[in-house]
Amino acid sequence: LLEADGVQIRLGPQTAGAGAAPPSSAALAGEVPSSSRTTCGGWILPTRTHWLAARVDPDTDLGDETGLICVWRNRSFTAFDEALLAQFARLSATSLRNALVYEQEHQIALTLQNSLLPAKVPAVDGIDVQVRYRPSGAHTGVGGDWFDVIELPNKRVGLVIGDVMGHGLASAAFMGQLRVALRAFATEGHSPSKVLERADWLLPTIGGESIAAVIYAIIETDGRPRYANAGHPPPLGGQNGGSATYLSHGQSTPVGAGLA
Repeated sequence: LLEADGVQIRLGPQTAGAGAAPPSSAALAGEVPSSSRTTCGGWILPTRTHWLAARVDPDTDLGDETGLICVWRNRSFTAFDEALLAQFARLSATSLRNALVYEQEHQIALTLQNSLLPAKVPAVDGIDVQVRYRPSGAHTGVGGDWFDVIELPNKRVGLVIGDVMGHGLASAAFMGQLRVALRAFATEGHSPSKVLERADWLLPTIGGESIAAVIYAIIETDGRPRYANAGHPPPLGGQNGGSATYLSHGQSTPVGAGLA
């Protein structure tokens, strides 16, 4: 757009460039005063080269990520060029601010989600519980996915797998409330269907319009499972001899859908 010969962009400690390099002895613009958006200058090394710089300021308290965009060419820049580069710097600052805010929320949600997952799997005589949890990705996987292992009376074990609709801090917080509610209902000794039914009644009071897909199973002392499925993909049950089948019974609508 500016028909520049070269460009250098600096954001915080990072610098990148494109196009023709400036003369080896030329000093690029150091800063643009906070009172202005752009500043102009020139080099005479050996022929005159004009440069134009614009300030990039995301205006956040999330770290020192102010920056500078500097372009140069062999003819002077016009007032229109200055306005164009200033607008581009504003758009860059907005994008940078959004990225910083998103990254901060992502880190908070990740910390919250990890703190709400079981720190260790309880040891129960006669039952061996192994857990492997892998979020779908560094960003999209943060939010409402969880699992739980609950010690129940008479050496039984409750297993929970759940997924709250959406991602981010709100979903992670809602997941924490739902996990505690399910634990409370499970330790009261209710059947799997009753646990999910009570959670469905409770959700409108704690989560607004949020919904969750949940499986709750009770593993009896002889290894037999009793389970209920509220809108979650059916789990895979393995048997002696290596065969496996999907546990597709006991299915209902997601918790919070209001259709139970």
